[in-house]
Amino acid sequence: FFFQAEDGIRDFCLSRGLGDVYKRQAQKYIENPMIIHYRKFDIRQWVLVTSWDPLTIWFYEDCYVRFSAEQYDPKNLCNRYAHLTNNSVAKHSNQFDDGEIDGNMWTCHQLKDYLQKIRKDDVYNKDIKPWIKKSVIYSLQSVRDMVKSRCRAFEFYGYDFMVDDSCKPWLIEINSSPSLEYSTKVTSKLVSEVSEDIIKVVVDYGLANSRARNRVDTCLLYTSDAADDLLCVDLGGRRIIKKK
Repeated sequence: FFFQAEDGIRDFCLSRGLGDVYKRQAQKYIENPMIIHYRKFDIRQWVLVTSWDPLTIWFYEDCYVRFSAEQYDPKNLCNRYAHLTNNSVAKHSNQFDDGEIDGNMWTCHQLKDYLQKIRKDDVYNKDIKPWIKKSVIYSLQSVRDMVKSRCRAFEFYGYDFMVDDSCKPWLIEINSSPSLEYSTKVTSKLVSEVSEDIIKVVVDYGLANSRARNRVDTCLLYTSDAADDLLCVDLGGRRIIKKK
């Protein structure tokens, strides 16, 4: 439905008993999602916030990719198993185990290799991942003044991104306290690693020496306490924090 005036949206909601329009939001469907093996997918990216003042953001380097259980069909919007990629939904499909993607999940490295082969370029590291990092920073900057900072507290988020057929990522939603279930081979490995990293960052990082800090796979992405944004540099598997 398209409305030329705000009053039209309000009247539409009230006439159908949907309540106050200002308590609702409208979202645009992405008509041109990138399709892999006939399936739609999104990217789950984990983010840790250890302080809101100064805003301090940590970025887990390894995200994972969730595929729909059934083949994408834009003409059939009622088939949730073709349009939703959440594992909690997809696992109920009769075709959940029929696809060539084990558990309907990939690691980010599998996505990177696939795009490298198809696009003949490292579009994941050049385009997709940098855009995801910027989106994380901008989204948290936009709400930092609304959150009361508490000492020794942290927030763990699951960011969901879709990628369109031009390799542009779109932020779909941000989940607080995201699922950490060992639901597939991919999440069994990554959940174990990120859970350990959360403890290392929240409890041990401030007291650890530089050698121990380099063994953490969750990178300091941004802190408002610094003059510039911070970048995480990968040196043969050992990560250091470095200013731009």
